[in-house]
Amino acid sequence: MTTSDSLELNQPARPGLTRRRLVGAAAWAAPAVLAASAVPAYAASRIVTPKFGIFGQLFNTQVGDRESSMMGTDSYTVPIANEAAWQYAAVNGSADSVGAGTFTPGGTIGNGQYGGAGIWIAPPVAEDGSYTGTATIPAGARFYLSYRFEFPSVDERYDPEGWDQNVDHTFVKQATNPTTSLGLNPSLNAYSGAGYTAHQVGEAPVGATWVGVVEIVTTEDLVATAGDTPLAQILFSHAGLLYQPVGDIVSSQIYVEIIQGSLILDPKNGAEQQTIDLRGNKVHTYLKIR
Repeated sequence: MTTSDSLELNQPARPGLTRRRLVGAAAWAAPAVLAASAVPAYAASRIVTPKFGIFGQLFNTQVGDRESSMMGTDSYTVPIANEAAWQYAAVNGSADSVGAGTFTPGGTIGNGQYGGAGIWIAPPVAEDGSYTGTATIPAGARFYLSYRFEFPSVDERYDPEGWDQNVDHTFVKQATNPTTSLGLNPSLNAYSGAGYTAHQVGEAPVGATWVGVVEIVTTEDLVATAGDTPLAQILFSHAGLLYQPVGDIVSSQIYVEIIQGSLILDPKNGAEQQTIDLRGNKVHTYLKIR
């Protein structure tokens, strides 16, 4: 997938999830969709451009057999091509998925194969299109990964697998890219390039809809460095949620938002260092189960 200009949505940092915020997430106001950033910084004679993206993908692994299917988002189950919304695979039982935002150019898992939710960054882009220096998202960045699963009725609603409210889960950096040996996503320097904690901070059922929010806080810097493998990403969906079997679920949605975090560009081509506030960038993905 190609990158494009981002939508700048600078908002004040929010210290945590309140009941009002959770109910607001349940209301599900129409979000803005992030592509990738392209906000130039000016130095005396040189320009560099930042490049990054946030993304989210939902999947249904067995379209023709709801009792054997898994539906939701994670980074483990199966690499899935980024098919269009509402589009079912031609072969009964094949995976169905939909993604939104800007994935790494080779996909989060491999070339043409996408999965999960997260953020990726690239080193600063020089005027000639080459990468220069480093880009860093310092540790302590915060993200919300919100979920909505819609059921036919209130009586049929239940919690997804992996929901463990008010418990911190730790996810370590995975410093290699296992798909490189397969010739997939060769520009990616790590499958998930920084550690983080995931805290399931609340759930607020709304009628027949289950709504939950996972707060992600990075514990390490995410760094992208110019070279043979310049791209870096974090997969929040190692802390993903899913249902198995799918049963009578009607639809699913995920909503990724950057609550706090900066992208620091340190070019090595004579351009000035710059810091970009990432707060407010968001992406929304919707998959209907028919």
